[in-house]
Amino acid sequence: MELKVTRFEVDGPVAIITLNRPERLNAWTGRMHTEYRWCLAQADADPAVRVIVVTGAGRGFCAGADARALEGHVEKGGYDPGTPSDIPRPGFGVHSEFDHD
Repeated sequence: MELKVTRFEVDGPVAIITLNRPERLNAWTGRMHTEYRWCLAQADADPAVRVIVVTGAGRGFCAGADARALEGHVEKGGYDPGTPSDIPRPGFGVHSEFDHD
């Protein structure tokens, strides 16, 4: 996967996922959601990884949902998550109380 709004690196037993939209305070979008879950799946598949650190580039971790992206949903007349139907689901099924479709 081409990562445009996240960065992923592994340093020994530590996987680091960086939300990488500092100009928007790392505000969350559908693309970021897809990339984030892909990064989680990569870390989950690596038996050497024992911990995942999630951080944000720039001065903020994550400002929440990107309001500009949400405005696009209003213009379209409905919500479009912008994520593929086969999005990675790392950890799904491990504990049913955490599963959500």
